Amino acid sequence: MHRLSAMDNADAPLGHHWEDSSHITFGVATLGAVWRNVKLEGSVFTGREPNENRYDFDEPRFDSVSARLSWNPTRNLALQVSHGYLHSPEALEPESNQHRASFSAIYNQPLGENSNWSTSFVWGQVRNTGTRAPHRDRLSTRPRYHLRALGSSSDSRNGPCARPSPTARQSSTGKSRREK
Repeated sequence: MHRLSAMDNADAPLGHHWEDSSHITFGVATLGAVWRNVKLEGSVFTGREPNENRYDFDEPRFDSVSARLSWNPTRNLALQVSHGYLHSPEALEPESNQHRASFSAIYNQPLGENSNWSTSFVWGQVRNTGTRAPHRDRLSTRPRYHLRALGSSSDSRNGPCARPSPTARQSSTGKSRREK
């Protein structure tokens, strides 16, 4: 997973299919806009999963769409909501389309120079159309305490979006503003 609270989890849980509005695909076009602490993104892509020959490229069809709205109301809180329409994502059920929706809230609390607490609340839903399969919901919570080893380059003080602090940016002399 790509959330700080799941950083040490090498294997994504099966539920990540419910938590993402799109999935792996060849051929994606994305357009986004940022205003202050709000970001809006939209994508068109191929809804079908790649075939089993993962060493070649499938032809992009751009038959599916997704949108995401993200908001960071504070330095330590990130919220997002998304929806995706996937045209015929499964080769075994070509008449079935999917609508995927998700919401997440990620809170990160620095606990000093070398540690932080991060918690993610994630909801996802998959609705199939064209089949009798019911829609499926998933809700998960991932709390995590992180203790950074001395000498580590990982910086947990920048919140869930890991943006560099404006006061810690490097100047042309190579020294940060704090060092001057």
